[in-house]
Amino acid sequence: MAQLNATGDARFRQILRAGGWLSLLAIIIALIALQLFGIALTVPLVIATVVGVGGSVGVGVGLMALMYLSARGGHDEGAADHTPDEWKDL
Repeated sequence: MAQLNATGDARFRQILRAGGWLSLLAIIIALIALQLFGIALTVPLVIATVVGVGGSVGVGVGLMALMYLSARGGHDEGAADHTPDEWKDL
């Protein structure tokens, strides 16, 4: 199993950092859109928007970052080594 080098680890952290900023941007856009549509921004609505939008973007970015980490670390190589003849034995 291959280990990430310093460049790959730094890139992974950069992806997570960018994802945090993207999540914050999505929350701000959602709150501005609610305000533009004339919806009163009550405390429960703001909390729900922050948790819903921020959580959705955060989970998406997190899963994509883990997929990047998995591909860079060589974890996917074992799953790709099967040939059609080997499938019959499984």
